[in-house]
Amino acid sequence: MMYFVQLAVLAPVIALGEAGEPSWASLDDECETEGCALQALQREGLKKGDADSAWTEVMSALVPRIQKLVFENNELAVSKEMRDAMKGTCLKLDEYRTSDKPFSDHWQCAAVDNDNFGAGAYCPSERVIESLSEYAGISKRTFSKFHLRSNNESDTLYGKWCGMPAPPEYEHPYGGPVGARVFWEDCVMRNAGYFNALMCDTKDSYAVLGIAALNHGVCYPAHRHDNQEAYWQLNGPGWWRTWPDNFTSAPNQKPYSEIRMTSPKGSWRLHNHPGGLIHEMDTTHDDDFLLAVYWWGNPLTPR
Repeated sequence: MMYFVQLAVLAPVIALGEAGEPSWASLDDECETEGCALQALQREGLKKGDADSAWTEVMSALVPRIQKLVFENNELAVSKEMRDAMKGTCLKLDEYRTSDKPFSDHWQCAAVDNDNFGAGAYCPSERVIESLSEYAGISKRTFSKFHLRSNNESDTLYGKWCGMPAPPEYEHPYGGPVGARVFWEDCVMRNAGYFNALMCDTKDSYAVLGIAALNHGVCYPAHRHDNQEAYWQLNGPGWWRTWPDNFTSAPNQKPYSEIRMTSPKGSWRLHNHPGGLIHEMDTTHDDDFLLAVYWWGNPLTPR
């Protein structure tokens, strides 16, 4: 979930979900979602407070849980293919650190380049916040006072996360943009997002661990990137799909794998996405949504 990598969207498909419950305000755009839990919390005046204290409380609760989930015997528990790609770096527990204050923009949203922490910030839905509050063992009120301060100090961003960075626009072979970026900004970025909780920064590699989520009604379209990526699903249900490499020359090809994870447990909650793998997440069915811990790593010298 870092800005260094350009995403390549392969098959954007606009998929609309159900409208949210009346008690929660819907996002004002063409894409119907569950709505934004934060807006209701803010109307109750719960955003006031010390944002840095809220960050510290959230990190104090989340970091030990993330570490317990993703490390086994102090080693990052991802596929051998991805471990080999990292060339022995950012694979051990003691290589990762957190902070008692929000990370710099470079290590959080990278909003300077992505424009994803402002109008494009992600506003988690009621179910996402309830699930994360239960997982972390802290109140929704604390998350409403949480501020990432990623190149934007606006009071409107309390409780919001980094929006999923939009890919560059794809030009159709016969000329003109296909509209991937507009779709992403309108239907993905504000309805799906993340924040980093742990980082590894060595002379050879960088990696982050954090929380990612998709509200109901989001298709995070088929895409690939050079970075190594893994998700540990915490709650849902939601769809996970992958495709073989020839997907780009045969775009109507069925997924290589397609899983709707309803009750993630044990090893089933881990989804490995080695660099270059075409993958997609989807919460447009029934009442789906997704909450996950993620890892994002690259064996390259950071900028």
